[in-house]
Amino acid sequence: VHFGIALAILGYTLWLLFGLGRQAEIGRPARAGIAAWIGGGVLGLIFVQMLAGALLAGLDAGMGFNTWPLINGAFVPAGLGEAQPWYLNLFENPLAVQFNHRMLGYAVVIAAIVQLVWLQLKRAAPPLIGSALTLALLAILQGTLGVWTLLLAVPITLGLAHQAGAVAVFCAALYHWWLVRSPAVTEAKAQAAARA
Repeated sequence: VHFGIALAILGYTLWLLFGLGRQAEIGRPARAGIAAWIGGGVLGLIFVQMLAGALLAGLDAGMGFNTWPLINGAFVPAGLGEAQPWYLNLFENPLAVQFNHRMLGYAVVIAAIVQLVWLQLKRAAPPLIGSALTLALLAILQGTLGVWTLLLAVPITLGLAHQAGAVAVFCAALYHWWLVRSPAVTEAKAQAAARA
């Protein structure tokens, strides 16, 4: 909860910084189209993934099960639901916490890439494609760093780099979501479509 609140404060601070110098646009956000919903969904997924990473670090769950892509010899290992009642597996079972973090990591990478491809197919404004590309590349890099960190049993330097990478991915996703909701980008896209 503490980490989640810290992320929310960081996100709100960045949101305010992104809007500096755009006083004329305050009070008239862009209509929340499908791109904004997708961007918000990807941001939400990253937020949940970061909370799962905090649980992973808190349980030292990265110190065990140091194989990839399999965990204990299986993609979906036995023992994910051993804790009782069942919901404790989400917070106290190191195997389940690591499994959840891995699956959410795959989901983040896939979602970032799908968002980028979708925006390119929709011929979105170049700033949106640029921010989506940045996010996708950071997500891939972060996933690769996560696997490397896991395979080496979480040396402190890689663990810290992975945590810093998570913040970078979150900030990139937040900026993309802010940009996709920006009236300036929306209007530029509409003007480009009208000229075409």
